[in-house]
Amino acid sequence: MTEHMQSPSTACGQAQFRTDVRLVHAPDRKRTGLQRGIRVVWFPDNIGNLVWDHGPELLGPELRAVLDDADMLCSNEGVRPGSDRNAVFLTALCPGPRDLARFKETDFVIVGCGGLGSQIAIQLAALGARHFMLIDGDRIEASNLNRLTFATAADIGLPKTETLKGYLELRFGVSVQALSEFATGAAAVQAILQRTRLPFLVLAGDDAHLARRFLRAHHAAVSAPPPYLHVGYVGAHCMAGPLVAVAEDACPFCGSAAEIIADAGFVAPSALANNALIAGFAVSQIAIERLTRRSVLSGHRWLFDLQTGRTQLRPILKHPECKVCQP
Repeated sequence: MTEHMQSPSTACGQAQFRTDVRLVHAPDRKRTGLQRGIRVVWFPDNIGNLVWDHGPELLGPELRAVLDDADMLCSNEGVRPGSDRNAVFLTALCPGPRDLARFKETDFVIVGCGGLGSQIAIQLAALGARHFMLIDGDRIEASNLNRLTFATAADIGLPKTETLKGYLELRFGVSVQALSEFATGAAAVQAILQRTRLPFLVLAGDDAHLARRFLRAHHAAVSAPPPYLHVGYVGAHCMAGPLVAVAEDACPFCGSAAEIIADAGFVAPSALANNALIAGFAVSQIAIERLTRRSVLSGHRWLFDLQTGRTQLRPILKHPECKVCQP
């Protein structure tokens, strides 16, 4: 790989490349690329030369986003921070037709704003989600700070929802409603859903019994329940799913939607590493469902065993004697 000296067009004041970006050539001379540090973005034939001479505006938004992701462009180049990078990610995640408007217009109702629920909210906001409703009656404790990335020692004693609301609004400029209480009963659930336009529920509470109660109230509150995703811990497993897009995917009454396992052995702890692991997978599946109306978690539960490193995608089996979901 040979290097080309920097040209005058790379000055940041001219809204081009950063000053330490170099034009390089592959040994076979069939490709040219732009290099910054150890990162190289390759182009076929003479395309790299043209981009080098005339600037990144020759490229489409997705290729400009690749250069921006490699931190090769000046901050005033014109690529909106975050937006085009998200487009590159979503293009790879969801090839084919995508309903970006549906994702951005969704009201993500996060039930449980601890380490896991807050991580999902933050990742959704970073991916481009714009509307949130946060529901949790807990306050921040000193023992929470090892897994609440949005909180500091100065926030101890404050409601989790209000603190997370301020963080999301300041960092991402999103619209957030906060409800600093536990939502139980059909009336409470109905009131919550009436404050949203296109709701998607994320059930991320620590207590599976409470999640089941919420699901039952949710089922009773509306004739056509909105989609939801259950996430959390089951024994030694990190868990995501099922993602219930339609009522047939799972039943809150027979127990298929919020599995409870009494395990006297190892129980997966709520830790930042685990929360980020579950959240990353869950957010990718939420994005796929919102963008394409499909998901591998539809009617399935993903389990990751922290002790063995094994994963499973287990189908949800409804109870044959359930009076609600069985004919």
